[in-house]
Amino acid sequence: MCSFLVAETIQYYKSHGSDVYMLSLDASKAFDRVKYTKLFKLLIERSICPLVIRFLMNVYIFSTASVKWNNCESETFSINNGVKQGAIISAPLFAIYIDPLLSKLKVAREGCHIGNICTNAFAYADDIVLLSPSCTALRNLIGICETYANEYEIKFNPDKCTLLIFSDLINVNNLVNIMLCGNRIKNVINEKHLGHYFSSTYNQTFNLINIENVIRDMKVRTNTIVTQFRPISWKSKTILFNSQCLSLYGCQLWRLDDPKIDELCTTWKVCCRRLLNLSQRTRSRFIHHIMDTPPILDIIMYRMLNFFITGLASEDTLISNIFKNTLLASTSYMRVNINKIIAHFNIDYHDIFSLNKNVLKKTLYNMKGEKDWQCNLIEELLSMRDGTVTTDLEDLEMNDIRFMLEQVSTDFLNR
Repeated sequence: MCSFLVAETIQYYKSHGSDVYMLSLDASKAFDRVKYTKLFKLLIERSICPLVIRFLMNVYIFSTASVKWNNCESETFSINNGVKQGAIISAPLFAIYIDPLLSKLKVAREGCHIGNICTNAFAYADDIVLLSPSCTALRNLIGICETYANEYEIKFNPDKCTLLIFSDLINVNNLVNIMLCGNRIKNVINEKHLGHYFSSTYNQTFNLINIENVIRDMKVRTNTIVTQFRPISWKSKTILFNSQCLSLYGCQLWRLDDPKIDELCTTWKVCCRRLLNLSQRTRSRFIHHIMDTPPILDIIMYRMLNFFITGLASEDTLISNIFKNTLLASTSYMRVNINKIIAHFNIDYHDIFSLNKNVLKKTLYNMKGEKDWQCNLIEELLSMRDGTVTTDLEDLEMNDIRFMLEQVSTDFLNR
């Protein structure tokens, strides 16, 4: 969600011909620097239940630790700051601790906006991103961050902070000099944020690198299954492939009009054929039945639709308003995706906007295929096997027919 909001803000400004400066802040040992006095004061100001605050105070204030090395163990010592990394409650506590910074950045009204919605800063735990259309506004935002860091004893590491500039100007990186804590922030052309790659060298900002990584991983993992799991049954291979090779993290942010999507679909078909040793002449429309999974494009579209409906229904007004603006804005790449999904699954545009949950059920039904189509397919395969008809399926290998017939028949009987 955080990466989507960042990408949508960048896309909004780029579509209006404006530059965007994306600054990724790195807080050194942020979780370990949380001061208990500041944290509990913020909890009290938020009217958290006193019993909960008392419980957290007992957990953190009276915490002790010791260092064990080989057979030696140090004396116990008290822990005076920091939230426990890995604990379930640590991320929400740090979010409360960092919230004053985000509030100050929002009140400043500097940086990027989508309509009347302030989108100048986004944070997920200790990953903070500042967005600004100008260097002046970005420097003002940095000044607010430095003031907060001094007050709450958070230390930003300028050496690990990066600046990504989305601009049509040539050599713009050599013209911009942004300072943090007296040190110059390095300019980069690619940046990874929460697992998503952003790039200033491509118009689509992040699509190219992300999809190329997915294609490469799919090929590598498919080759591993083929070479190391050769003796197992084809059913087990499909289960392994569907669970291990379809690494589609972040596909909700891709552009469906990107040519790399077609390359990904082609790679998926090639990997499926190689996995089950199918003939290269196997019809593409049969592969997803053999693999017992929807086509990869349908999976991507379904995840996009589910993500978009979740965003529209969000209780956070900031998130829901951005999604509504996205649906109405003609320049939004997500609007392009939604239009393609509507046409592909034959669903109603107004059902999406009204948060009709039946949209997802209808989409799933379309992905699994109509029952009548499956009946016709079984009939066609049986007729071809018996030699009673001649169809465009006659160039299939018998193994392909066996797989398809078994799979489709099983699906039909389970309905």
